[in-house]
Amino acid sequence: MTTRCRPHHASTPPACLDRPQLAHLLEGLVSAFADPLLARGDALPVAVAVIGADPVDAEVDLILLDSPDPAAELFGLVAPASWTAFGVVASGRVLSDGLDPAEVLVGTLVSRRGQQVTLTRAWPGSLEGPLDRSFETAPDEPSGRIPDACRRVLGLPTTPPRSGVLELWATLWLEGLLVSMLAEPRACTWAEVVGRFPIGVGGRPSLGDDDATVTRRLLDAADSVDGWTWDELRQIHARGPIAALGIDPDEAAWMDDGMFSREVLGGLPPVGELATELTALLDARVMALVHRALLTWGLA
Repeated sequence: MTTRCRPHHASTPPACLDRPQLAHLLEGLVSAFADPLLARGDALPVAVAVIGADPVDAEVDLILLDSPDPAAELFGLVAPASWTAFGVVASGRVLSDGLDPAEVLVGTLVSRRGQQVTLTRAWPGSLEGPLDRSFETAPDEPSGRIPDACRRVLGLPTTPPRSGVLELWATLWLEGLLVSMLAEPRACTWAEVVGRFPIGVGGRPSLGDDDATVTRRLLDAADSVDGWTWDELRQIHARGPIAALGIDPDEAAWMDDGMFSREVLGGLPPVGELATELTALLDARVMALVHRALLTWGLA
């Protein structure tokens, strides 16, 4: 197994495989894995480290991963300077119209320059028709947790965050409210609902405050964190863990802001789903105020 350590960058990156060479190498790797994995019935993924820039003579080191979640298994791994590409081959399933889910092998390789190729191939007998599909992904396209992890292993940036930090606090707010309402169903005032916002609302709302006053305090609290960046939040979490984020601080330090944002939000229910569930639990007037706040934040 390769040693896990802090990110570093080689002063002189080694020569890199180009996209056609990556695709050729990946096709050979996926083909080589197909029969052994099928024979063993082994669904565990394999990480692939490529050493050298010749697609014929390049050395390939295999890292057997112990978890069916290959992205999480790679957290904290840093490639030596000799690695010219890094990727993962894993089993998966695809859905096709009118057909049962098909078992496939999916391979992804990322080069030191950020070029990425992905190949999906059906296991023999898993489809009535052939599925052998290879496609390239531009470096600035969002493409999932495995490519994110592969890029960080190589010390490369991932796709920037697609939403602001405020979405996190809004999600935690609604999730906490939903858990509370399911545990103890009762009529809640707007002041009580706003009081559950995870970032302190100045001048804690009281039962005597009118709706407009309570709403203003909520929006002020949201404004106070809306200027935060994901990178700032990641660094804060790396220094002192925020339990609600559900990510190891050392792993957060290894990530960049794009990957960190997706890992944090990906572990939480979408805002829309939480709001829908709360509709059946909150008073219609209070729920309308929740929805209005979400609209103000661009989250509804």
